[in-house]
Amino acid sequence: MFNRGQVTVFMIVGIILLFITAGIFFVVRSTTTEQLTAVQSETPLASDFGSLQSFVNRCLQQTATDGVRYIGFRGGYYTVHPPFNDLLFFQLPYYFDLGQRDFPSKAVIAEQMESYVEENMDTCLQNYTLFTKEGFSLKEGKKDVAVTFGTGVTFQLEYPLQARKGESAKEFTTFIVSVPLDFNAIYEIVNQTVISQQENTNSVPIGHVAASSYDNLFNFELVYRPDDVVIYAYIFNQTPLEDEPYIFTFANRYNWSDLAPRGELNYTWDIEDQRCYVGDLCFIDLNVYSAPVAIEAYTELFTVSPEGEAEFFPISENVGNHSVLIRISDSTENEEFQIFNLEISSLPGGLRIKPIPSQVARVGEPFTNQIELEELVDNVTFSDDSELFEISADGLVAFTPTAEMIGFQSTEITVTSGAAQETVWLYLRILDAEEDIGVVESWKEDFLNLLAAEPYEPYEEELGEEEIISYPFTLAETPGESGVEDEE
Repeated sequence: MFNRGQVTVFMIVGIILLFITAGIFFVVRSTTTEQLTAVQSETPLASDFGSLQSFVNRCLQQTATDGVRYIGFRGGYYTVHPPFNDLLFFQLPYYFDLGQRDFPSKAVIAEQMESYVEENMDTCLQNYTLFTKEGFSLKEGKKDVAVTFGTGVTFQLEYPLQARKGESAKEFTTFIVSVPLDFNAIYEIVNQTVISQQENTNSVPIGHVAASSYDNLFNFELVYRPDDVVIYAYIFNQTPLEDEPYIFTFANRYNWSDLAPRGELNYTWDIEDQRCYVGDLCFIDLNVYSAPVAIEAYTELFTVSPEGEAEFFPISENVGNHSVLIRISDSTENEEFQIFNLEISSLPGGLRIKPIPSQVARVGEPFTNQIELEELVDNVTFSDDSELFEISADGLVAFTPTAEMIGFQSTEITVTSGAAQETVWLYLRILDAEEDIGVVESWKEDFLNLLAAEPYEPYEEELGEEEIISYPFTLAETPGESGVEDEE
């Protein structure tokens, strides 16, 4: 039996523009002169073979990073095969299409990343004009990329490149870079959603998504389209790429044509985003007008009283942004769902750690980083969960990386003073002695702000009554272990 909810379609125009913007942004970003200028500015004077190798590595790093992001926006695909949800210039794959499952394995996603790099790297290389004007002559072979998933995403490019300048010549064959993203963890989170959806292919597994968001520290957006399609966007703030959240999106298409619509729930105000502080009472009134409704929250942070109020004391482990799903229902079983953002921060003036930018270390070279507090606090102790090093009593991280440590490493550092406790993540990329760091380009904040924006509320003349429709939902708790195996 389905629980059906009356949901006003929101962000219909906004989500289309968002994905069009994402698609065009990737294409334009690949071809702008700014990108080539950025790579060239990081390249030593184009006068020797070492600078040529460095240039290719930087282009590979740039293109690989773009590819990992691009494929995340398209549900694991560079080329999306039908059936898919066509948002004009942007397609999203259906992981479930009218009950039929089509979820890509990690092997398929790796192949898609390989294709992206093979087809887009030349845009960065620009026919080596930076070097030919300095007297180099070059002969290129075919590009063949292999992607593997570990602590990061490793791209190995087999690319015969013969270079000559004057009487000197050199040949390159292999280039290797790593994108510091734990894609294995992200894939498993999405896979668990697919397993939950498999249990009831015609209902949105909201209960699972909300619980998974809390357990795995990511935010989510569910966008309902009038063609029985739901777009899922998972925003991984705790798994950043180039210091920006990694976003993974996909879609499911359902068959709700035979469901009779319910009357619209007379609950006309939006639940505002909230902010609370560790150790301070967090009070949230979800029914400010005392409407005759019942309110339920799908979160482990708090429970809602019959009056629609919630209160709790956040702890340090709760720090971050939480997407909280709310169900509002009346006595006639009409219902509405809303999502609001709850930001939990440390108390101002309390035990607060200064943010730590992403760090880079090299094998054989001593690495140090001092963990600092925003304000001086007495009787502070530091601890970590790392096998790479042991933080000192005064918060100094010091060690010399070895070859076994190469890759992307994340360490949770905890600072304690009496009953107060605060944590911070140290993201560290360990390179071998010769590997290039690559080009790091921050993403435009406007795009992420679009995804986190308030729901689009159309005027009556913009959206007609036909786009106020009814959907079924599964509101069960997170399902237990499933026998569905991960496809490879």
